[in-house]
Amino acid sequence: MTSTEQYEDVIASTESLDPLDEWEDIMMLLYRMDAREATRHPEAALESIQRFTSMPSAITDGWRGWNTAMAYLQLGDLDAAIKGFAAPGAFDEDVPDASHRGNVAWFWSLIAEGRG
Repeated sequence: MTSTEQYEDVIASTESLDPLDEWEDIMMLLYRMDAREATRHPEAALESIQRFTSMPSAITDGWRGWNTAMAYLQLGDLDAAIKGFAAPGAFDEDVPDASHRGNVAWFWSLIAEGRG
């Protein structure tokens, strides 16, 4: 089985489930977003992201902008990606974590590459 087929299995299996609670609903949305982005279906990923970002939950706060930005990057809308990345809660600048700093650098390198 190819990785694309595995991602498609994730999408199919999570869409047929009824989440037991808010945490499970959020996690299934995140899995679908990642799988849709990995299978190059950014429009479908954006649909999941819009549902995710509309959830009034503290659980989603730190992930809203990042996931929105990444989907817009795949769609080629660099301005929307920047707007999503700059949204409140997209990235906590006070976290002294190398992975956070690496993600920020990676994001801006993708924007720079897209702008030529």
